[in-house]
Amino acid sequence: MRQDFLKGWPVLVVDDDLDHVGVVARILQYHGATIFIASNGYEALQILQRVHPRFILSDLEMPELDGWGLIRFLRQDPKRREIPVIAITGHNGRDERERVLQAGFYQYLLKPFTGVSFMRDLMTVLITIPELARDLVDEV
Repeated sequence: MRQDFLKGWPVLVVDDDLDHVGVVARILQYHGATIFIASNGYEALQILQRVHPRFILSDLEMPELDGWGLIRFLRQDPKRREIPVIAITGHNGRDERERVLQAGFYQYLLKPFTGVSFMRDLMTVLITIPELARDLVDEV
């Protein structure tokens, strides 16, 4: 796999934990993505007025507008409802998975993670999204 397989991909990362955002942003930038960062759902909605990301990574628990509220807004917006949104959560379990998927998230990644486990888990999700998988196959 080429190092820059996400080259040119705008990606929105929504999380209020700056340490977490820093790690995720560095990893995605290393692989070529252009990163946009929001610390809550309201900031994410402002960014989405000018950027159409290939996918969004969103924490579920944030102040002001959390990931649950953000996904409700996105799924009601005809221009943005098809953007794949991947939840990031520290909660694991069948009930949490069901709740995430029913809310409209494409899938979820579990925290905490390492750089290696993050990319492994993210790639596992991205290759299941048809419109992204096609581009990933072309880049690999």
